[in-house]
Amino acid sequence: MIFIFIITIFEFRYVAAHPPLPTEFYGSVISYNAPADSGTINAYIGSTLCGSFSIVNSGFYGVLSCLGDDPETQFIEGALEGESITFRFNSNPTTAFGDATFTYGIFKLVNITHPLVFCGDGFCDALENCASCEIDCFSCNATGNATNATSNTTSNQSGTGSGSGGGGGRGGGGGGGGSMSGGAPSGYLPTSCYEDWSCMEWSECSILGLRTRICTDKKNCQTYKSKPLEVEECSYEGNCFDSIMNCHNNTCEEGIDCGGPCPNKCSIFERPFQNISIVLPKLEIPRSVCERHVNFNDPGLWLFLLIIIIAFIVRTVYSEYCIKKLRMNQKLLPLDRSRKILSAQRKTTLFSITLLFLTIASFLYSYYFLLCPNQFMSYSWILLLLLILIPLVIHTVMKKYEYTESVQVQKERIMEDTHYQNLVGMIELENQILAEEESRLATKIYELTKNPEFNTIVENTPHIKKVYKDLVELYSRYQDKKNPVNIERDICDEIIAMDNDKSFKAILSGNAELKQIFDKLLWLHQRYQEKQELYDKLEQQGSKKLENTKSKNKD
Repeated sequence: MIFIFIITIFEFRYVAAHPPLPTEFYGSVISYNAPADSGTINAYIGSTLCGSFSIVNSGFYGVLSCLGDDPETQFIEGALEGESITFRFNSNPTTAFGDATFTYGIFKLVNITHPLVFCGDGFCDALENCASCEIDCFSCNATGNATNATSNTTSNQSGTGSGSGGGGGRGGGGGGGGSMSGGAPSGYLPTSCYEDWSCMEWSECSILGLRTRICTDKKNCQTYKSKPLEVEECSYEGNCFDSIMNCHNNTCEEGIDCGGPCPNKCSIFERPFQNISIVLPKLEIPRSVCERHVNFNDPGLWLFLLIIIIAFIVRTVYSEYCIKKLRMNQKLLPLDRSRKILSAQRKTTLFSITLLFLTIASFLYSYYFLLCPNQFMSYSWILLLLLILIPLVIHTVMKKYEYTESVQVQKERIMEDTHYQNLVGMIELENQILAEEESRLATKIYELTKNPEFNTIVENTPHIKKVYKDLVELYSRYQDKKNPVNIERDICDEIIAMDNDKSFKAILSGNAELKQIFDKLLWLHQRYQEKQELYDKLEQQGSKKLENTKSKNKD
């Protein structure tokens, strides 16, 4: 029922909103005159991303679906009919060839070239030649071919489109309509070829501060992964024939190629310019620019965060369930219960800290490395730092919790030992007090037996004789530092028996001294009962101590 309800809602939204059909783009992707092996093509309408495609087949992309704007909503989801679409390769600007406008539900062929093609960027693109952009591709020789060009092609000025030059470069650059040639069918580059570049000597440094050379691939692979530089910066040294007023040979010219180190003397009209020097433009080789931005509308980002939060909640709930179950388990000793609860809490805390650090590491890795792979070496120290810090932090937290748990267990054992010693001390003190009372009572009974009347009572009451013997033996045991538990129990039984004897109770009513002795025996009976409770506690504490010793040996 829930599934049918969700489907019904989506169908209602589809009928009510009528979202426009996207424009499907496809075509080739050229990066630095070579087919792009990998990367991402993003389509934008202004600053709004309307579609994206990750390159799978080298040199091609598509289909890339550029979404249209839904007029029923207040947000801008995509493009409107007729708006221009711009394409970026790995967040870098590109030049698009074809109809790059948005049209509802149409497939369009748009070829993409990276970097942005414009004359003056210091890179001779395959779409440029010596005639159309001399500053990038240098001047044409007498045959109409470019000399000292920085690209991997040579172009024919007449525009026939045939490829020539070292390495079998791609043709079609001259007139813009030629076909590709030079060893690879239909312009595609071979994939199983190892480049072997051979370069000519560097040319003399030009007045632009650049020197050039021509490099040729002996294997004619039509790839450029390991191609050496053909253009580099240099320091231009002037002379007396470069039509520039400059300094050389440790002196400066007074005019253009005259005066100073030059043999030609300057005319009077050129001398006012003797202190003026020319500033040569510095031409920098273009570099790849990578833009980082976090797309908070990406469902993958929120799915990742949702998984992290669910994992944290599940672990916390499971830990609370285990702790509650341990607290309700009455079979466990308090020390064992405390140890297991602390262990469960420690594992949960370690899991949470590890999950947090792994989440941060994943975000940093994605931001610095996945968004801009070409800057991996610049920020690789962050990855190394995280790989070192995360284990150290986890190890430190583990050591702290292990130390806290061991201290807790040690304190519990010390408290149990102290309690055990206190019980032993209390029993010894009780024995000293009882020994004195028992000695006085036994002495008094012995003195009363010298009285014939009392002696007759003793002879007729065997319980008194038995109590007297037990008291004497108790006193001797106390002197030997022993705990005669059995004798104390026998005395208690005799006292209870006398208390239940009616004839003995009748004798007590007529003899004050015997009644005084019996009252003292009742007092001893109560003290024996209290001391028996101490014996029970001592025995229980001794068994706990033995179990803790066994568990400690196991650990």
